[in-house]
Amino acid sequence: MSSPKISVPPPPPGGDAALYLNSLTDGELTRRYLAFYATAQAAPPQDPALVELLRLRNGVAQSCEYCLSVRLVDDERFDRTLPERLLRFEGDDGFSPREKAALRLAEAFLTLPRSLSAEARRELLAHFTPTEIVGLAVRLAAFLVNKPRAALGIDAPLDPAGPVRIDPAAALDRFQREAESSADG
Repeated sequence: MSSPKISVPPPPPGGDAALYLNSLTDGELTRRYLAFYATAQAAPPQDPALVELLRLRNGVAQSCEYCLSVRLVDDERFDRTLPERLLRFEGDDGFSPREKAALRLAEAFLTLPRSLSAEARRELLAHFTPTEIVGLAVRLAAFLVNKPRAALGIDAPLDPAGPVRIDPAAALDRFQREAESSADG
């Protein structure tokens, strides 16, 4: 776990760091964010494995232990070594040219957004429509919710033993129910 930047108690042992952060957040804010997140996930392209690569690349950039400990899709490539591979995706033959184009967008988005080269833009347009490119960027923005957990030192893997497969719709539903109950109480 990263060192806390301010004094926020860590989640309870075995607790869900995402739900814990939500419990420390105004319920209305959480509800509105979750509405944005759900809308972002509905954006094109509808390619769960590609979107999962972007989510995990974001998790690497944000040092999000929780993000890296869950998998939202079944893909044999998404093992424990994936975070390291995402840092060196350009030389990794396990990623398709389409995935690499999207990962270049993620790299620029997460580091220096204006650094996306003209060549990388051409590659994106060779594999995605402009609407899909905007959809990928909006998803990347939605994934930034993990940043407060990492910055506050309240981040923790869902299971320290390794990645856990969770159903994204069920997780979103659970988060939305928690937000509703925290707003009501």
